[in-house]
Amino acid sequence: MNQAFHIAAVIGRLSVAWLLGGAAFETPTTEQLQELKLRTEVRILVNRPKDIDAAKPTLLVIYVLPNGNTIEETVGRRPRTSVEWRFDIQHIAAQTRLLRETRTGENLVIAYLEAQGLSWPKWRWQHANASLQIRDLIADILRRVGGRRVRAALVAHSGGGSLIFGLLDSAEALPGAIDRIVLLDADYDYSDEAHHGEKLLAWLHGNPARKLVVLAYDDRTVTLDGKPIVSPTGGTYSATYRMLARFQKSLEMTRYLVHEFDGYVDRDRQAAVCVNRNYANRILHSAMVGEMNGFL
Repeated sequence: MNQAFHIAAVIGRLSVAWLLGGAAFETPTTEQLQELKLRTEVRILVNRPKDIDAAKPTLLVIYVLPNGNTIEETVGRRPRTSVEWRFDIQHIAAQTRLLRETRTGENLVIAYLEAQGLSWPKWRWQHANASLQIRDLIADILRRVGGRRVRAALVAHSGGGSLIFGLLDSAEALPGAIDRIVLLDADYDYSDEAHHGEKLLAWLHGNPARKLVVLAYDDRTVTLDGKPIVSPTGGTYSATYRMLARFQKSLEMTRYLVHEFDGYVDRDRQAAVCVNRNYANRILHSAMVGEMNGFL
């Protein structure tokens, strides 16, 4: 049992049941839940500490869900049957609770974003002016949840990265309140032609406190039921190295190796790219986020 999962099991003993949108949640008595209704086709669940310290700054984590997962499954808990395996692959709530224990100088609030149909790429395809709608959605969340001293981390897993790239496509500059972007095996949509690299670099250069973290794995030869899971250039491995190639034209990136990860970091430590070599040729798509505590 990993550390974050163990913490979830312990804290879960001191919990209360919540009913939101017809779904039951178990959450510790030290937390409170709020369901935002900003877009009828987007579910938003906000988890915040019950006692917000007004003297401390607030970090708002906007967590964009992966394809196929509900908010409940992303929050995580012990699965009761084998059918409930999705509850056991991310455990974002447990990792958030550990972050709150270690980052005591701020109020940590997390907002989970679930697209109708459980797919942000599909959601974008179905909505006219999707990029502008995404920008308005993020602005609404910051306004409703943030407060005066808020800074935001925009974090996505899997297809949730489509929202981040939709936000990049919406304008030349990202919202100023966002000071951290994290792509957890989620940069499928990266495009040099769409100037994503230039926009991310401009955002980083706009404030030395901003951070970009990219996590991926070598998915080029991984198979499922005897078939490749991605096309030769369609996985996050290929997208990540396209992004890295663009960054290296403007940044001096140092390469290092830690266990199975190739890491790349710039001199000012604003951009960090980590790619698992995947020696076992496994599907690590969710394992890096849950088992390896990638969100943490």
